[in-house]
Amino acid sequence: MSVQKIKTECPYCGGSEFVRGVDNGMLLQHPKHPFGPRQNVHCQICKRCGTIVRKFIVNPQELPDYDR
Repeated sequence: MSVQKIKTECPYCGGSEFVRGVDNGMLLQHPKHPFGPRQNVHCQICKRCGTIVRKFIVNPQELPDYDR
């Protein structure tokens, strides 16, 4: 699967430059396997106004299936 960059602009200020950061308070984990693999939640942040435009994980394919 290839990842494509999505052209986007900030919905609040119209800015088009973004940086990426990690939300230190959030880890994604499987609800049935709380001690299983975890991933950091990353944020796409507008450089102009600081708005977090989206949150995402880098490798969703590494998470176990939900119904296991």
